[in-house]
Amino acid sequence: MRVVELFSGAGGMSIGFRQAGFEIVHALDAWPEAVEVYRRNVGKHAWVSDLKDIANVAPVLFGLRPDIIVGGPPCQDYSTAGRRQEGERADLTAAYAMLIAIVRPQWLLMENVPRTLKSKAWGQAEAILRNAGYGFTVAKLDAAYYGTGQTRERLIVVGRLCEDDGFLTDALVGAASSEPMTAREALGEGLGDTLYVHPRHMFKKRLWSADKPAPTVRSTYARRVPPDFVPTEKDAVGDTVTELTRDHVSALQGFPPDFDWSSCGLEDRDQMVANAVPVPLARAIASVILRRQRGETQPLLEKAFSVWLRGRGHAPSTIDDFRTKANRARRLLGGRLLADTALEIAQLEGVPEFQELPSKTQSALRVALRLHAEFRHEQRQVPLKKAAKARKTNIKKAA
Repeated sequence: MRVVELFSGAGGMSIGFRQAGFEIVHALDAWPEAVEVYRRNVGKHAWVSDLKDIANVAPVLFGLRPDIIVGGPPCQDYSTAGRRQEGERADLTAAYAMLIAIVRPQWLLMENVPRTLKSKAWGQAEAILRNAGYGFTVAKLDAAYYGTGQTRERLIVVGRLCEDDGFLTDALVGAASSEPMTAREALGEGLGDTLYVHPRHMFKKRLWSADKPAPTVRSTYARRVPPDFVPTEKDAVGDTVTELTRDHVSALQGFPPDFDWSSCGLEDRDQMVANAVPVPLARAIASVILRRQRGETQPLLEKAFSVWLRGRGHAPSTIDDFRTKANRARRLLGGRLLADTALEIAQLEGVPEFQELPSKTQSALRVALRLHAEFRHEQRQVPLKKAAKARKTNIKKAA
């Protein structure tokens, strides 16, 4: 699959996708220093570009015919570390959505901080992408459960043309490990009992156990222990303290040991590392997408579907048969979960293996898909009905 990365920075996302088996064909970022680092380490296909210049950028991307566009629009306007005010950088989220809507790759991936979901910019971007025909899986993933030695919760939005919402949720959740990766597992046995991590504010926790995930990497992360440092009751306890180097911090983000940072200054390096998508997280998400693209996985059939069928008067044996048929039809569709039932049935009927089945079996598969689509539609209406009921109640109370 061909990948274009926007807001590529130093290339963490691209490295992860390449490790998963994707072909990175183009990368763009407005920061020249980051582009130079990318070109030295990832590939010469990276270029400096103002991504708000949609009229010039879109034709280039369209000509590349990517299968997926990935990127993390600048998050400072959304971040809890920033002013929490939406500005010019937040507008880049809408620009990102407009470029995708023009190019129309089959897949998209957006990474950002969880607060993005509450932003006006995301609301605008979502409307643009839905109008272009994309369905979404929206998840908050902690990178520590995806091979990264730090706690780092990120908003992950995966979109696919014509797909129903939530189509990839269980696959992303299933890719997580049962336990978070520790800093020691990521950095090796040379660490002491605790790590010194310089905080943004005085009196915050500074000593962290090396046998737990490190805190989220920031640009101020790698600092020496101050001569007057006195541990607080929040600090982890241990006999030895490790002062994290910049190489340690790069490794916590998953950058390879031989990654060349020599073309940029130390402050720029710190910012690039802090901004990066952790390589292991990108690789895990890319692997999930690739397996679904190949039809190797499919959405899990909800337990609530059985409850819904039972409520419609179906016997247990009939319910089991509907579930079996729905799963079989989904496999024939290559794991796809389409938003339009008519399109889903039409695609099923175009599958050669389906065409070879007896007409009675074909009919049963169609019925199972229609029932599952009806179930999903009713499930989506439940929150809307609750919201409408709440509004009516509030209006009555106000009167």
